[in-house]
Amino acid sequence: MSALVVGIALAACTSAPPLPGDATTRSPQRPSYGAEASPPTATGAPSRILTDAPADGPPTWAVVADRDLLTSQGEIRDVLAGGPGLIAVGSGTNGTEGGRAAIWTSPDGEDWDLVTLEGRAARGRLTSVTAGPAGFVAVGGECCPDRAAVWTSQDGLAWQRVGDQGSFDGAVMTSTTAWAGGLVAVGCVVDLECTGTAVWTSSNGTDWSRVALGRDIGAAYLGDITASGEVLVAVGTTDRDQPGPPAIFVSLDAQTWTRADVPSVPMALSSVTAGTDGIIAVGRSLDELTGLPVSLVLTSPDGAAWATVTSDEFARADVEDILVGPAGYVMSGRLKRGEAGIAAAWHSPDGRTWSRVVPGPEGAMRAVAVAPDGRLVAVGHVTEDERSMPGVWISPAE
Repeated sequence: MSALVVGIALAACTSAPPLPGDATTRSPQRPSYGAEASPPTATGAPSRILTDAPADGPPTWAVVADRDLLTSQGEIRDVLAGGPGLIAVGSGTNGTEGGRAAIWTSPDGEDWDLVTLEGRAARGRLTSVTAGPAGFVAVGGECCPDRAAVWTSQDGLAWQRVGDQGSFDGAVMTSTTAWAGGLVAVGCVVDLECTGTAVWTSSNGTDWSRVALGRDIGAAYLGDITASGEVLVAVGTTDRDQPGPPAIFVSLDAQTWTRADVPSVPMALSSVTAGTDGIIAVGRSLDELTGLPVSLVLTSPDGAAWATVTSDEFARADVEDILVGPAGYVMSGRLKRGEAGIAAAWHSPDGRTWSRVVPGPEGAMRAVAVAPDGRLVAVGHVTEDERSMPGVWISPAE
């Protein structure tokens, strides 16, 4: 796959969706551009080649050393503030094709406990977690055969997997969001590999219906979804293997989806979130001069039309998640170094000026949230001696 595509490997027999990312809007706050200012506008594509490891900038991130993380293999895909403090979801390895579902909880981002999952609840891989109508809902998939999977919890501590349903067959879920008193999820139709988009709706997190999609959205590859008031926004890419226009679809009822007016820059979007002033999405492209990875930010007041924001700090960036924190924007991902990636984050007070922080080690920050005490917590994986382990990073309070 090209640099535009992120493989998740939900199951050994499945090529996972191209753009799974953080599915939730983790903070109701969003920095204002000010009464006289306008949202960021497009600039030229950055082409700076990085030769030396960039210096860290504030805030400083530290890798959390926790026994329940360092003694296991796998990765964390998403994190949410709620329940006992923080809830993180992902997967481990258990020697089977289906994988081992994994859920962690923490009161503060530093001390983590692995939730005990038994029977069917322990099978599969989780990609996204959100607050639902009656507690918390996590989604993902299992093989073989490939099918979507959903877990629910009233308190974030005790989790159950809902029963298999016909709407789950031949697909996996990558992202879910609360909307209109219920939930909406997006994912991937699977036939050995991703062949298009799937969308589900649920009123309670337990019973799910598959949406009949039009040809345009059905042929896209969507990995993340958010709600901005009554508007649903789903993002991804139009081509799984080659650079193409970003895919952004909006809906007012979760049934009929309209393609948004997007910039012509070839890119694949990995994450979208919403605040009081609009919607912001992030993705990855290729530098037009060097052919190296580069990330871009898209902004929109309503989800219909989008503008591009670039920065020299995005060179060689592979950004996977964005959140609106108390002091501005925070993005998490990795900085590409040849075949390897170094865990990295990007910070901006206004969406225009960005600073990059590269705390390492080799690995990736997959998602980021704000802990109850105001500190930033990122989750993902760290790599040591070709062994991938769940990783957590924490920063000082903003």
